[in-house]
Amino acid sequence: MKFPLMSAETTPGSAGDNAGGLVGTALCLARRLMNWRPSEERINTWANHLIVIFCFSAPVLVDIRRPALFLILVLFLVRGSYIRHLSRPIRDPVVLSLTIYFAVHIAWLAGTDDWPMARKVIHDAAFLLSPLVFATFIDREYLPRMTGALWLGMAVGVLWALGIHLRVLPPNIHDGGHGTPGSPTPVWNPQPWAFMLSFTVVALLSLLRDLRGRPRLFVPTALLVPLTAYILLINPQRTGWIMGAVLLVAWAVLQLGRAGWKYILVLAAAISVGAVVAYHRSELFRFHTNATVHEIRALVDDDRFTGAVGWRAAIVRYGIEAGKDHWLLGLGTGDHLEPVKRLLKKGNSDIGRRADILQHLHGEYITAFLQFGIVGLALFLNIIVQLARYPGRDQGSRTTFRLLALAIGMYAFVDLFVIGFGSLLLAMAVVALGLRQHEAGIVPQPAPLGWHQAAGYVAAVAIFGVIGWIG
Repeated sequence: MKFPLMSAETTPGSAGDNAGGLVGTALCLARRLMNWRPSEERINTWANHLIVIFCFSAPVLVDIRRPALFLILVLFLVRGSYIRHLSRPIRDPVVLSLTIYFAVHIAWLAGTDDWPMARKVIHDAAFLLSPLVFATFIDREYLPRMTGALWLGMAVGVLWALGIHLRVLPPNIHDGGHGTPGSPTPVWNPQPWAFMLSFTVVALLSLLRDLRGRPRLFVPTALLVPLTAYILLINPQRTGWIMGAVLLVAWAVLQLGRAGWKYILVLAAAISVGAVVAYHRSELFRFHTNATVHEIRALVDDDRFTGAVGWRAAIVRYGIEAGKDHWLLGLGTGDHLEPVKRLLKKGNSDIGRRADILQHLHGEYITAFLQFGIVGLALFLNIIVQLARYPGRDQGSRTTFRLLALAIGMYAFVDLFVIGFGSLLLAMAVVALGLRQHEAGIVPQPAPLGWHQAAGYVAAVAIFGVIGWIG
């Protein structure tokens, strides 16, 4: 005996039977949807396209990269077979160093007392796992597309900043007056933007070597280099200027080697002469140079903490004092900020009155030491070491990784690196794309990037932008 409403069979002329057939068909479709599971090949294909979109949005387009990253994680969970997929990339020394540093953040939760801060720290540190997850998906055939998307996204940020500077685009006011024509930063914090600009200049210079003979890519990349350098120079961030000069010399050393010392010396001399000319011709450069000298003299001669240099010196001094009794294992995840604030208020009247506005410790080294002790500091340094000695997939990726190691090593003195800004996401994207272990053939051969696929990417970016903006 069959119940009419549960049967997919119908008899012409019977309304009840027709209704039963519709319900039965709907239930059948529902069962199929619940049991539907896309093939691993299809999941990998979707993920590769999403990583292209993530790379494009990583530097400055926050509202787009959030939905893209969320969907990549969903595909990773849906695909399953985690041990099989993770076993190969986790053996990569750079990926392993990033994963271990994240694991320390989790393990040291056992000693935390500041859970709201700990949750924020864990949220930001989770981005360290992105190369591990991405490496389980990336097909080598998609790497050129992903690399192009990453630097195209950075070009969007550079053009956005140029538009603000030329007053063609409206200001993006943030972080105490930045985002104006005099400080055209399209991202929330100017320090990460300085990191991204300085690293982008040398990364693109390294990329140009591989693009010779491909004028459609070589010419726009070559034009982007001086434009990025110009945006770096007009931004009032001393960190970016210093990093840019050091990275440029390091790039010349890595590219030219011993045979090019004459050219390296010429480059160093040109940078020195340029700095002298800028000091006499640029009011912005002269102001910040004089301010730096004044802040250092106040610190050395009078033991006074003034300006950005003084702030960071005070954080390091009182940070070491706060962690001296816990030097081996630290205070615990998220417990680094309040002890330093208390000591700042107690020990120095000049900056103690502003200690409450401190949101982080403006330095990855002191942050790692306070949270995780010497153990955690050594594990962070291990990331830099592994990047510097990474053999790379080719000469270009090897040079890029060494420059990235130098950039992170310098930047960690003046600001927090493991934080959810574009500086960390750009670095993690560069790492994910530069690994040696990418294979070919885990997805079908991608069709050449034509108008149809380009339109699909544009539509996805637009949809993700709306979703991110609403959310």
